[in-house]
Amino acid sequence: MKNALAKMTAVLAATGAVVAGVGPAQAVHLVPSPAELQSASLQLSDVPPSFSDDPKWESSYTGPGDTRRYEMCVDKDGHKVFGTPPQQHENATVALDQTGSGENITAAKVVSSDIYAYRTRRVAHRAWRDLRKARARCAPTISKPMDFDGVMIDVEVTQAIRGLPRYHGSRGFSNHQKVSTVIKGGSQGMEIYVDGYSAYRRVRNSILRVQFAHYDQDSLASVTLPPKYLRFTRHEARVIVDRLAGMGRG
Repeated sequence: MKNALAKMTAVLAATGAVVAGVGPAQAVHLVPSPAELQSASLQLSDVPPSFSDDPKWESSYTGPGDTRRYEMCVDKDGHKVFGTPPQQHENATVALDQTGSGENITAAKVVSSDIYAYRTRRVAHRAWRDLRKARARCAPTISKPMDFDGVMIDVEVTQAIRGLPRYHGSRGFSNHQKVSTVIKGGSQGMEIYVDGYSAYRRVRNSILRVQFAHYDQDSLASVTLPPKYLRFTRHEARVIVDRLAGMGRG
C-alpha cells in the first residue's frame, strides 16, 4: 500500500503530467534565465513563520525539450485537463508539515509555486487563453470508481473555479479542489483526503501557479484549509507576478 499512497499523492497533488513531445533541446537564449526563474519563485522567506516550525524549501528546473504539460483540474469523466507545455518550468516547494518519509508519507501540508515560461509573450498569451477556455471542462463534482494501475479506488471530487481581480493587466483565476479517496486492495484499504487551493496568473511570457495543499488519511474535515492559507496563496501569486514583471524582459 506504500506504493499506492505514493502514486495517489502524485495524482491528487495536481502535479501529474505526461510527456508533451516538445522536441529536442536547442541552444537558445532563455528569457527569463533559469536563475531569474528561481529568484522569482516561492522563497522560504515568503512563508510566514507561524505556518511552520521547521519549513523545508526545495526547487527544480526543467528546460527546453524536457518540459511537460501541467494539470489544472479533472473533467466529468475523471480525465486530467492540461495546460500547454512551456519552454521552461521552475518549481519551488516549501514543506510545512509532514508525517512519515519516502513512500510512507501519510500526511503533509505543502505550498508550492510553478512558473511556466514560454518562448514569447504571444505564445504565453495563446497558452493562457487556451487554459482559461479549458476551465469550462473542470467538473464541479465527480463521484466514481476508477482503476489506477490495477488498484480500484473510489473518488469524490469537488472543484470550484473563481475569477481573481486584474493584476498587471490580466485577470487570474483560482481552483479549490477537495478530494476524498478510498483505495481498495490487499488485506486492507486506505483512505486519502486532500484539500488543495491554486491561484493562476499570467505576466509577460509566463503563466504561474501557486498552490497550497493539505492531505492526510483521517477525514476531509481534518485537511480543510483555513482562510489564511487561501489568502496567502492569492497574495504569493501577486508577489511572483511582481518579481517577474520587475525583470523587464520576456
